[in-house]
Amino acid sequence: MFDSLLDVSKLDANVVEPEYEPVSIQAVFSLLSQEFQPIAKRKALFLNTSDMDVSLYTDQTLFTRILRNLISNALKFTQRGGVEVDAKLTDEHLLVTVSDTGVGIPDGEHARVFTEFYQLGAEQRHGEAGVGLGLSIVNRLSILLGMQVKLDAMPTGGTRASLIIACSELIDEPGEPEKLDSSYMATEPNALTGLNIIFIDDNDAIRLGMHTLLSQ
Repeated sequence: MFDSLLDVSKLDANVVEPEYEPVSIQAVFSLLSQEFQPIAKRKALFLNTSDMDVSLYTDQTLFTRILRNLISNALKFTQRGGVEVDAKLTDEHLLVTVSDTGVGIPDGEHARVFTEFYQLGAEQRHGEAGVGLGLSIVNRLSILLGMQVKLDAMPTGGTRASLIIACSELIDEPGEPEKLDSSYMATEPNALTGLNIIFIDDNDAIRLGMHTLLSQ
């Protein structure tokens, strides 16, 4: 919670400066799929990501953080079915969507869930605790990167979060996608051998997912 509060404070103080570079959508999807598959399996949910060979000019870390928060939120509040992460091009925009089969968010609450410390009622949360900052950070980061985020109810139940990116931010010739750097992943196969790592979290699924990643 302290880290999330610190992130909100930095964003509100305008001290976060994006570092723009070419970012492969496929590389971001692959990174987050590897990160969240153990959590999805722990809850017997599916987590599917689409293939999208396109790159955009943005901040890799902040853009990945937006999608990480959206996927984490979707998995947290979905009890059956799963989560689809997709990307598609229109004439004017790149749409990156995270769709879940959860109980959904009432239409009247779509704007309020982006405010800090707001949490859904017990019926929607299914006992899943949170601090109500994840979507607030998503909203701030999307504004910082010149993107738009919105929520829609799925026809069959659940929620779709859409990140709307202007096509002017896309790179015509992305070239060969590069693997994204990640400070929590080993750069060499045995880089963590012999190290003692303490990871603290009160969520069983997150602890399992991190244990799986660090054990690889």
